[in-house]
Amino acid sequence: MTRRALFGPKVAPLIQAASLTLALLLFLAACGPKGSYENVGPEELYEALAAGAVVVDVRTPGEFAQGHVPGAINLPVEEVALRGSLLEGKVLLGLVGGVPEALKRPAKALVQEGFAGVVWAEPSPKGRFRGRVTPLAGERTLLEAFGPLKATVSVESFSQVNPLAAGALLEEARTLVFGGRRALELYAGSGLFSLLLSPRYEEVVAVEISKEAVRRGEMDRKRLGAENVRFLRMDARKAEALGAFDLVVVDPPRAGLPPEVRAYLLRARPREILYVSCDPATWARDVGALVQGGYRLAFARPYDFFPFTHHVEVLSLLRL
Repeated sequence: MTRRALFGPKVAPLIQAASLTLALLLFLAACGPKGSYENVGPEELYEALAAGAVVVDVRTPGEFAQGHVPGAINLPVEEVALRGSLLEGKVLLGLVGGVPEALKRPAKALVQEGFAGVVWAEPSPKGRFRGRVTPLAGERTLLEAFGPLKATVSVESFSQVNPLAAGALLEEARTLVFGGRRALELYAGSGLFSLLLSPRYEEVVAVEISKEAVRRGEMDRKRLGAENVRFLRMDARKAEALGAFDLVVVDPPRAGLPPEVRAYLLRARPREILYVSCDPATWARDVGALVQGGYRLAFARPYDFFPFTHHVEVLSLLRL
């Protein structure tokens, strides 16, 4: 079994696209728990400002009451998120927390300094970008290449952060399946597998709970002309209502497949199950249950999406 590791020199466009603004933003954010300028050192910041640099002050609204850096772009937020595109060489910025009206002007300044777009997100106990999201300036999505497929990415919803490795996985996945009449993708995100496999099936259904991911998937479906792909915004645990399929693709979060989805697969008994996992432990648990239910593991390969970490993606195929 071969473990594939892919991460090459193409990351350079991301650094170039973000320019000095991104470097300073990361510098400030990394210097303390909240990226406060006191931990960086006021002298360094004032020297940078005097030299004509763009300084981004990232702190919580409460910390801003204690003073600010004159001449800096002030971002009184709780968290920042970044998403880049190797294909376009651009970067999107997400600001979580604070008051969106107060952030519109600095957002426009950040776009002028090199960011492709800036969005604001309301903090939510459900997780990042699970509450209200408002575009502040610039673009909301970028186009990224995932091997044979070009698809949109955004800072607001999940996309694989190593598109080179994800593209290699998609290339191999396409060679594994038989094709047929109906295919289903659960935990679809923006539907990369659905769009990739659409020429091989008469009907493809992509199930995803994230509104933003479905929005991007619909954009890609129309752009690519994949008329046989249908997106459904629903919980994967309710897949029982969708009936039987020749192929079911599952790409769940680290928790793996919930009991409802495992039960659905064993009752519906698709001819093939393409299982992509980001946690080998829960993958082994789920594959064990499916094998006990009559499936055989026909293929498995780990992919090293995150070099120099313990995280591994698994591409696998089960057949009856």
